Amino acid sequence: MGFQKGHKKTGGIQKGQVHRKTRVELACEAAGVDPFKVMALIAADDSHPDRMIAAKELAKYLEPQKKATEITGKDGEDITMRVIVEDYSK
Repeated sequence: MGFQKGHKKTGGIQKGQVHRKTRVELACEAAGVDPFKVMALIAADDSHPDRMIAAKELAKYLEPQKKATEITGKDGEDITMRVIVEDYSK
């Protein structure tokens, strides 16, 4: 049962409603606060106890995050490794 034309919208965000992220951005702009500047100031302050937390949070926006990758053999098969141990002590 897919979309049927003529049905009234049910659930979800209503037309014209401001998204939560947009509301936060507008509130910060109205208050004259830039969260990134605040975090950068905290990260730069050697005496602040939350310095490392602020630096860690800022790093998320400055560098791309690493993603897990799966490595498989040809056509999705398992990878086989052969280890040869030779005794060179003779």
